Amino acid sequence: MQKSGSREEIALLYLAMARAAGLSANAMKVVYRQRGIFDPSYLSSSQLQDTLVVLTIGGKQIPVDPGEEMCTFQVIQWRHSSVSGFMQSGDGRFVGSTAAQPYTENKLVRTGDIVLDGQGNITGTLNLTMNGQEALYWRQQALKRDDSAIKRQFERGLKAQLPEGIEAHLDHFSALDDPATPLI
Repeated sequence: MQKSGSREEIALLYLAMARAAGLSANAMKVVYRQRGIFDPSYLSSSQLQDTLVVLTIGGKQIPVDPGEEMCTFQVIQWRHSSVSGFMQSGDGRFVGSTAAQPYTENKLVRTGDIVLDGQGNITGTLNLTMNGQEALYWRQQALKRDDSAIKRQFERGLKAQLPEGIEAHLDHFSALDDPATPLI
């Protein structure tokens, strides 16, 4: 037993399990947001890349992204938010859209203990706490790369945000493998 599957296979398994559990669940094929806009008049399924699952609970539609690694319940990958595609329903198919993610779900909080001495040297510690898409991005990168490559990539991004002459280094990530908690 491989205990694995493609993004599509995982989404379809989730759909089947949700239905078997008695939930109202439908598949939705969507376009990647960064590749283009869905055109329902262009009759080609090649414009649709991924399958999401849309649960209806208490009359509210909740899109979930089960094929996306490290995505928690009710969080969808950025490229799947505010996109259109074909959604399955009891009456057949129709064009549907996913909602935009609220900006409040994506947070980056910077806290620090920084000392500026008499010669203008800066020392200290800076903590970055991430929720939402930023945390999801780094967690997914960690699945593809080793620790040293992730550290170098993060430090390059950090360097671009700092004034010239200031140097910063990543000590470690906390909760990199736990999508239910903030990434620090």
